[in-house]
Amino acid sequence: MEILFLINFIVLLSLFLYFLINLIKSYKLKHTENIISYFFIISIPYLILAFLFFLWAFGFLYYTKIDFLLMYSIIIFIQTISLFLLSFIIFKNKSLFYPLFIYLITIFSLFYSYSYFLNFFLIISFILMFIIAINLKLKNNFKSSGSLGMIYCIISIIFQFLILFLRLEPYIFSLISELLLFVFLSIFLNELKSNPIRTYKTIKTKKKSYFKLFFKSFLFIIIIANILFIGTIGIHELGHFTLSRIYSCENVKIIFEGGSPYTEALCKNSSIQRILLLGGFLPFIIALFLFIFGGKLLKDISILMTGFNLIVLYDDFVGLGISNNLIIFSILIGIIVLVIGIMLLAKSSVNEYIEII
Repeated sequence: MEILFLINFIVLLSLFLYFLINLIKSYKLKHTENIISYFFIISIPYLILAFLFFLWAFGFLYYTKIDFLLMYSIIIFIQTISLFLLSFIIFKNKSLFYPLFIYLITIFSLFYSYSYFLNFFLIISFILMFIIAINLKLKNNFKSSGSLGMIYCIISIIFQFLILFLRLEPYIFSLISELLLFVFLSIFLNELKSNPIRTYKTIKTKKKSYFKLFFKSFLFIIIIANILFIGTIGIHELGHFTLSRIYSCENVKIIFEGGSPYTEALCKNSSIQRILLLGGFLPFIIALFLFIFGGKLLKDISILMTGFNLIVLYDDFVGLGISNNLIIFSILIGIIVLVIGIMLLAKSSVNEYIEII
């Protein structure tokens, strides 16, 4: 088992490094920079999974099948959405997004079992990616990647059925799927480089002070990030406080002690105490509202708020009895979301400064 964990770690780390190197090189080729970023986004969750495989291999964390299925489902979902967005850039066809509604079918599988839902969710994801692969196959410039994509999806679907009905360990089959994915994405990327799709606008700018640009952007990001961090913690605790009031708990108060605030409340029974922990998800609701209805800056702020709250939720996850695997996965996702949010915020501030000068 430990050897397979290590092999998974090496394969996933290699996948991430390959697309990281391609992303760095792409800055010299303006016509592929935006395209390659989608491949890099796909590889980021696999880096987190690689880190967890490393921890499992050396016994720092205890592997469980259900934890792996949940994390793998999230990763494949991100990969599916990224490929659909990438296909939209290639085909310029909004109708490609309609098949995504198939995900609604997975809700009914929850009535059977949680494990069944995760397996069914993965099968739906691979079917949706199969649709993308067919579209690539039908396009002359992407026949090779289309064929490999179809093979990757078909084999992955077969594996999921084997896991579902024979109750086999998913990480064994995921290794083969990862190798096929690596080949599929690398060929797809090479075909895109050979047939570049322009997604950028040429902007003429005046000569500018890069030191001043860096200083203003850095200062702006530091101020915004600190305000958002404090605000996220405040909203997080407000969620706990509000639920405590709704359930008529006694001695409800927010206490600042030991370097961070927390909500204290005496409730009638332990089940209500666990419900109060769900109040910590309030920042996600606000972030979703900002992302849907806000402008560019508010969307970037919502991403930062999401990243901060994924990290702040640590104690709530422990209280809810969530496993260490999922807690670490959540924290790592939070860190990556924060980095992405900061990068987007930096890009927004730089673009705004360029427009001014």
